[in-house]
Amino acid sequence: MAAPSTTACGKGSRPRVVVVLRVLCVLVLGTSFVCQTTLQENIDSLWNYLRHQSLYQTVYFETWFVVFVYSIIALVPEAMAKVSYLSQYRIEGTSDKPRPSIPELLLEGTLYMLPFAALDTVMVKRFPGVSEDVLQLKRQDWVQRTRALPEHAPTLGQMTWQITAALVIYD
Repeated sequence: MAAPSTTACGKGSRPRVVVVLRVLCVLVLGTSFVCQTTLQENIDSLWNYLRHQSLYQTVYFETWFVVFVYSIIALVPEAMAKVSYLSQYRIEGTSDKPRPSIPELLLEGTLYMLPFAALDTVMVKRFPGVSEDVLQLKRQDWVQRTRALPEHAPTLGQMTWQITAALVIYD
């Protein structure tokens, strides 16, 4: 009788967590298809709220948001080292490496954001649904403070397509 195959985490060929995550993805996609009208109404409401918020309107929002999300992702190895249930998914030898201190992480985040913030300050970003007249008006001021956001929210289909394309291209 052949021995069962193992994965990098040393468990069976399909850990339960992976199967559960796949089932959740299928359920989310199926629910999104069935409830797309309700979801679009919620997207529209959220968009109408966000586009009037000063933090969201600022040209630096995307840069700040990405660094914030990656900061949360950076906590995953720490959680895997501290939470016993997650330690089974840790790659051997990775927890032995020294972790950067909080001041080092803040410095790294700042140095990462500086070139993006500089570009955000002088570039006019194009968003679908924003007229060329609005973009031309924004270009008259060489220091950008707010983004030219579209009047209407993206559709659920657009968001699904963009997220899927981003995962395929960047992952």
